[in-house]
Amino acid sequence: PHGTNFSKRARQLNVRSDLHLYPKVGHTFWRRAGFDDELIYVLDEFLTSLGYMKGPPTIRRPSSEEMEKATTQEIARTSAGGD
Repeated sequence: PHGTNFSKRARQLNVRSDLHLYPKVGHTFWRRAGFDDELIYVLDEFLTSLGYMKGPPTIRRPSSEEMEKATTQEIARTSAGGD
């Protein structure tokens, strides 16, 4: 809920906020190898849209199958008591 609340408040203040939700995956997914390329890809798009970078992302965005596999691994990891 923190990200959703932040994004809602940012919109109320006319501040840009791009919220990417990944169902079944907790907040700390960004530190997981299966999500690294996805995170870099969306950050690249965001920074480009703001003019800090130019051109399309140079990293390949993970396929839906790769994201599903990473999600399954993250669910298993957190169910086993991972951080």
